[in-house]
Amino acid sequence: MTRHINKTQAFSPRCPFCDSLIDRPKDFEPKRLGDFETGFCSCGAIYVHDITGHNLGAAIIEAMGVATDDDWEMAWSLMPGEDYTDNFISDYDIETHLIHPTGRTPDGKRVRGTLTFIRLSDDIQEAVKGRPEKRLQIIERPAAKETQQPSIRRRFSRQEVTRIVQDMDLPALKLMSAQDPLAIRNVQRLLCSADIELRWRSVLAIGIITKEISKTKPGVVGDFIRTLLFIANDSAQAGWGSIESLGEIIRNNPKIFGTFVQHILGFMASDPGHIPAVLWAIGRIGEAHPQLVRASSFFVIFDLLSHSDPIIRGHAVWALGRIQAKEAEKAIAALQDDITEIGLFDGEKFDYVTVGKLAQQAGQRLKEMKNHLHFEEKSMESEELQNNPEIQAAKKDFQEGMMCYNRGMSLDAIKYFEKALTVFETYKLDADIANTCEKLGDLHLQRGNLNPAVPLYQRAMAICEKYNDPVSEVLLCEKIIDIYKAQNAKQKAYPYFMQALELVERLGDSGKAAFYLTGIGDIFEERGELEKALDAYEIALKIYKGMGSRGRAEVLENGIRQLKTRMTGPAV
Repeated sequence: MTRHINKTQAFSPRCPFCDSLIDRPKDFEPKRLGDFETGFCSCGAIYVHDITGHNLGAAIIEAMGVATDDDWEMAWSLMPGEDYTDNFISDYDIETHLIHPTGRTPDGKRVRGTLTFIRLSDDIQEAVKGRPEKRLQIIERPAAKETQQPSIRRRFSRQEVTRIVQDMDLPALKLMSAQDPLAIRNVQRLLCSADIELRWRSVLAIGIITKEISKTKPGVVGDFIRTLLFIANDSAQAGWGSIESLGEIIRNNPKIFGTFVQHILGFMASDPGHIPAVLWAIGRIGEAHPQLVRASSFFVIFDLLSHSDPIIRGHAVWALGRIQAKEAEKAIAALQDDITEIGLFDGEKFDYVTVGKLAQQAGQRLKEMKNHLHFEEKSMESEELQNNPEIQAAKKDFQEGMMCYNRGMSLDAIKYFEKALTVFETYKLDADIANTCEKLGDLHLQRGNLNPAVPLYQRAMAICEKYNDPVSEVLLCEKIIDIYKAQNAKQKAYPYFMQALELVERLGDSGKAAFYLTGIGDIFEERGELEKALDAYEIALKIYKGMGSRGRAEVLENGIRQLKTRMTGPAV
């Protein structure tokens, strides 16, 4: 029997599996990956509440953990559609415990909450001993802490910002980061200066300012990082200094933003023009935190020592010297007679120097390293882990897997990745787990095994959400959306469209926002919710027109006309 609900009136949430009314989700102990409220349906379904509506990966993992009693070996082996079913309810407000189809409460408050449901198959439920709600204890959420006194706010003039950066006035930079909410943007503008020294000092200043801001507002810095990533990816924008600034942000705060090293290295493959900037950024990070760089796929830099472009060759020498990559000692020594001159900023001044001179300096650093047993402060909590032989062997397995992956040897690649993943899980290396899960998902997708790919992408997405990496979240959302499209299950793709839309809106990517809005409109149209579909299409059309994208705008306009005809009937 189909339940008829007013399209705009709020209504109580029901379990999507048995249609029973559900209770308001509550806080439970022990806590898990995310701080989600949890609920239980009499049919065996688990549901968790995400107030933001865009932490789908973490919410699914949370629900799976509750459902399996944290038996992760079992959880990761379950297949969607076979061993469990998932579903989502959006526009949920936990305060009123109601679904608000318009996305707003009667008093105008925006509702973004999502309930994520997981229901294990009957035989799997029997294998998990005891009902999960009996193993958990309801707790009271602590009262909100009193808000701190507002900090002093002031705006620094363009002249003040320029002087502070020019002089590298550290106290003034820290003061500006605390008092001026636009401090990062003000310094970012100096990256376009005609003064090359000022440009480089701006890069250094960005690292210092973001270190201060991240102490209280790491999300602001995370948003800025993603802005830099999009600028660097967009050939239409003047992106000088974006990658270099990313390097300084990571150098100054590796514990929070160290996972972005892999993103920086990825720019070498996407655009050869980025290679010198990437090498400079990696060299700066590696100078302060060599283990952080060595934990990534930095070996690709070795091949650049023989590059025909002296700028790339010279920056590779400089970077490997800063990283103290003793593996490249012989190759670096072979360049000591290279008399080609390049321009390079060494962190203090910009100067012209020969590749041979850089090779001599790098060689000297490597010799000095041998005379010191401890050449780096223990700035990374995971340094001991990175030196673990078992982890090093797992990273080698991952690299072997990548080689097989690139050669089209999918079965061999899966074997190496799964072997590496077991070790990464043992030592809880989140970044490595996420990367490996994504690659395994890609391989299953290539082989036409769609179902096993979904939980792998969801797991990787949960880690990206945990570390505030929306760029990767968007990419993973797209992969899951493509799977559900291929399975002709667009309704399942809906929450991922919504999550991706919110992420790209935060990142300022209008083109992607219009793309996702169109997909959301298609889903609404398929559901028969034509007014919602029309709203989504019209917003997308406005964006495409504003971008000057005529072709897409014309296609969308035609579709909107047809939809309006369906809604009103043909004109008499």
